Amino acid sequence: MSKYFDKVTKKLKSIKNKEFIIAILICVVVLIVFFAGNFGSFFTVTNNSSEDSQYTFAQYSMLLEEKLNKLIADIKDVTNASVAISYEAGVEKVYAYATEIVTSGGVTTETNELITIGGQPLVIKELAPSIKGVVVVINGTDSPVVRMHATEIVVTLLDIDSSKVQVFAYQ
Repeated sequence: MSKYFDKVTKKLKSIKNKEFIIAILICVVVLIVFFAGNFGSFFTVTNNSSEDSQYTFAQYSMLLEEKLNKLIADIKDVTNASVAISYEAGVEKVYAYATEIVTSGGVTTETNELITIGGQPLVIKELAPSIKGVVVVINGTDSPVVRMHATEIVVTLLDIDSSKVQVFAYQ
């Protein structure tokens, strides 16, 4: 083992562009970690079973609205509920880049190159947009107490300010 370690150490000392090799090794490690886990283009949501399911953001958003519909419809005197969630912007994608650092003549140059697979950029993860507002339409009552309960459900589940929630009674 010691002979092998000595050979590797001797070989590494003879390499002139150590920074370049280190940058490549870091990129390889990042790619291995990335491919070992999820591909990052889906949101993981825990359902009622012990398994995790993967959804696109659009599917996740629809499931969230459906969950809110059901919870609000369970409030006393509410026969039906509809929920719409509005987002600030679309999903933000974070792409993988390979970084190359080259030192020549005392000048260090760093370049970043987008990593692609099959001509498509490699997405590390997707960031959900922030919630702009939520509209709830309830059927069955126009009670201020019911409106307050519906608002509390939305605020608690989505962790947003109550000023972003509007509750209306269906006529």
